[in-house]
Amino acid sequence: MSRPIALLTDFGHGDPYLGIMRGVILSINPQAQVVDLCHEVLPQNVFQAAFLLRAAYPYFPTGTIFVAVVDPGVGSARRILCLDTQCHLFLAPDNGLLSLIAAPGRWRHVTSRRYFLNPVSHTFHGRDIFAPVAAHLSLGLDPGELGPVVADPVQLPAHIPQRFGDELRARVVHIDHFGNLITNVTAADLAALRQMAEITGGEFIQPERLPAFLEDLSQRDLRLEVERLRHLRLWDNWPFLLAFVALLTAEWTVRKWKGLV
Repeated sequence: MSRPIALLTDFGHGDPYLGIMRGVILSINPQAQVVDLCHEVLPQNVFQAAFLLRAAYPYFPTGTIFVAVVDPGVGSARRILCLDTQCHLFLAPDNGLLSLIAAPGRWRHVTSRRYFLNPVSHTFHGRDIFAPVAAHLSLGLDPGELGPVVADPVQLPAHIPQRFGDELRARVVHIDHFGNLITNVTAADLAALRQMAEITGGEFIQPERLPAFLEDLSQRDLRLEVERLRHLRLWDNWPFLLAFVALLTAEWTVRKWKGLV
């Protein structure tokens, strides 16, 4: 039984690139099980691809081969890596895309050209390298045959919330199809926020209560503004009072000049 293959790219669905990759895989392994994880990653957005891959891979069966092709450096000297975690295999360009994979494993530089298509283009390594290598791995190829072990994969900068006094500044890392904003705040960060609220006398709002809280806050601000205007006295706001008197004077002068008074 062949190992399943999961594809993650920024190719979209308007071009034949994804279908071509599938065709290459099936030409080598006609029994391949190919799963489309996501193909709507923003063009060349490596961090978004890394986030989506991290969110998805734990839910796949043991032995799945993940092929992640978001590759701004295609055609350059950048490496192609294979990460073997014993539970899964990951193929990706060496641009930090695999930075968020939490499981330890062995990294290899994919150099064995006998598993590539021939010739290899400068711009479509998804077709010429990633797809055929994944197909051979799905048939049982030992990852050790792909190339030498490496110890220095590119890592993305740490995208973790930053604390400034009693503030926690987070980042929206993904907006899903439904418009949900997904941040880089973790459960540990929420625990820290709860502790911070207790120390400062503030209120900790659970994420599921946030929409209701924001709605209540907007209504509260509106009520405060109405109450403020209700008690506003003109002599407490002399610039407004002067403008109001000037407007009345100008109106009276015009009416007097036209004989309306």
